[in-house]
Amino acid sequence: MYDTTSKDKYFEILFSQEEKENHLALLTLSKLDILPPKLYRYRPINEYLADTLKNDTAFLSPAYNFNDPYDSGLTVDYEIHLNRIKEKVIFDFCTNFFHLFPNRSFEDFFSEIKNLLKDVPLKNLGRVLGNSLNQDEIIVQDLISKIEYWIEQTKDIYLDYVKSLSELYQSTVYVACFTETQDNILMWSHYAQNHEGICIEYDFSRLEFTSRTIQSLSPVKYINELFDTIDYSNRTPIDKIQLAALSKFDGWKYENEWRLISILKEEQRFQLIKPTAVIFGTKTLIEDKEWISKICEERGIPTKQAELSRTEYKLHIK
Repeated sequence: MYDTTSKDKYFEILFSQEEKENHLALLTLSKLDILPPKLYRYRPINEYLADTLKNDTAFLSPAYNFNDPYDSGLTVDYEIHLNRIKEKVIFDFCTNFFHLFPNRSFEDFFSEIKNLLKDVPLKNLGRVLGNSLNQDEIIVQDLISKIEYWIEQTKDIYLDYVKSLSELYQSTVYVACFTETQDNILMWSHYAQNHEGICIEYDFSRLEFTSRTIQSLSPVKYINELFDTIDYSNRTPIDKIQLAALSKFDGWKYENEWRLISILKEEQRFQLIKPTAVIFGTKTLIEDKEWISKICEERGIPTKQAELSRTEYKLHIK
């Protein structure tokens, strides 16, 4: 029973910052509520297509090969980086002036100062710390300069770290992409060889909910901000990789995408189910139609034809 309004409920469970009791069971049941009657996969004519149609396979691609350079990537909140510098500044300050506060343990002193300054922005920290000990302006300015220097010197390190982590995620996740629509003109252009390829129809609703395919399949969540791993510090690394792979820029929303995801998978060939139909593009070559139709006829797979409307921007599937 396909219910698009339930996607928010599904994403609420999927993207919860902590896994709750019966998390997987709740996620699967919620997924079954939103699973469309049919899902579609646009394919070009290539060396993998015959195997796909004869043996019901999908070849999973690493995310770094996709046309969206942000696909399955991430960020790490820059505030975390600034907070680390702030903690270093406070630690150095406490180390240098701890001797002025006898009968205190360093740990308690450091914790107290850090707590007192928790709401002070890093850019104001030098002046606040300097003035707290009635230091002259030269010392205050020196402290401010040191903070600015640390921020500038470590910024490239931070950016390199985020870049490396994002590339690691993208090289770790393997994906087969599906969609809820069979007649999207742009997707026929982008993923089916400018309408010369085909679109394969699947009915995953016939599968048991415990099947590997259902467990590996999920809709994509479209967002306007980069996926931030800091928000999911309580989830496992595998969870975070999967959530990053299911987060895409809102500009791709028209694709209504579902993804079959495999992580750390050396074998890229995934076993699917028999297609329920194969749809030829408006420009599929005659010779390609012939060999594809032969496979479909032998396997009892119906074939359909996409045709251009002559009155509006629309494809008709016949």
